[in-house]
Amino acid sequence: PYAASPSARVVEPPVAPSVVEPPVEPGRSYSPLRTLAPTSWQPIVFADTIQSRAGALVSGADVLGWHAYAADLTWLVDGPRAAGRPAAARPDWRATYAYTRWRPTAYASISRETSFLRADDEPVPELATLSQQQVQAGVTVPFVHARRSAQVLAALVQTDNRYTFTGESRADRSVAARVGAAARTARVYGYSISPEDGVFVGTTLEQPRNSGADGATRTATLDARAYLPGLSRHGVLALRGTGGISSGPVGTRRAFQLGGAAGAAGVMDFRAGALGLLRGFPAGQFAGTGVATFSVEYRAPLLRVERGVGTLPVFLRWLHGSVFVDGGRVWSDRRPDPRWKSAVGGEVSADVTAGFALPLTMTVGIAWGRDGDTARPAVVYARIGRAF
Repeated sequence: PYAASPSARVVEPPVAPSVVEPPVEPGRSYSPLRTLAPTSWQPIVFADTIQSRAGALVSGADVLGWHAYAADLTWLVDGPRAAGRPAAARPDWRATYAYTRWRPTAYASISRETSFLRADDEPVPELATLSQQQVQAGVTVPFVHARRSAQVLAALVQTDNRYTFTGESRADRSVAARVGAAARTARVYGYSISPEDGVFVGTTLEQPRNSGADGATRTATLDARAYLPGLSRHGVLALRGTGGISSGPVGTRRAFQLGGAAGAAGVMDFRAGALGLLRGFPAGQFAGTGVATFSVEYRAPLLRVERGVGTLPVFLRWLHGSVFVDGGRVWSDRRPDPRWKSAVGGEVSADVTAGFALPLTMTVGIAWGRDGDTARPAVVYARIGRAF
């Protein structure tokens, strides 16, 4: 027999832990209210040749994405000395809501906005103040596929306008039916500086009924864009053509605005200046009940940076540039101006991610305009977003 070593240890087999059943809590229905509160805000700074505004925006959505909303306030910082100019303490505001659980998506919005009119088809003098309150409700139906997408829209809008100018004012109310459709095949890749390889086309139709007006008013628009391959990788030849026409009794038609460098992200836009891209001229310099424009722009990447600055919440992705030619004209019964306005120039843009999640394209440009045979001095401008 052998004696056991005093250092020998007896290894006990592992004992399986007892299984503890978690307590079963009774089920309860989902409530979006606990996650709907906004968690951040964004500053708003807007400026053109007519007015500048500053304010803030908040937005939010519940954790399942069924409800989404946004609200903003902006105050007038600087503007023309027009009759009826609002007090500095009176803000413009907008609130929107969308229910996205079902298809179609239902949405509603309410807003009050102030603008200053440089020109109009109707007998409203220059630098009149327009105070506009609007209530809108409608639905959008998206059709999304791997290589293409489409969308249709239907809405009802009530608009209250008050024009104020020297010596008098004028008010009107309209209720309008709006429909629109858009289709897109253009794509954006990981290192794109612009939409590429496709088209983006949209059309709208609006038929308002104005209080006290005889006859029907109709407004139709078309916005067509094409993005063709450029000479270098991610270079793009961007083309755009637009047209709009408004018919009906005097005082009820839409006055399309032409002029300015503001961008137009969508192709279903019912604003008066949505089709009026004409760099080298002040915003809203020309107006009429008909409009036609074109733009030819070559966009090329300059430098891929892909860097930030320390721990600051700003990340610079791309620097890119473009050269362009814009053209456009407006006309109306009262001002049958056949002359085309044009502009040439260039832009330098930076694609930035701000706040770790917000993509922005910040642009500085210079343009030289020509009104018929009359050349205009160079205009330097800044913009957030692409031209189109």
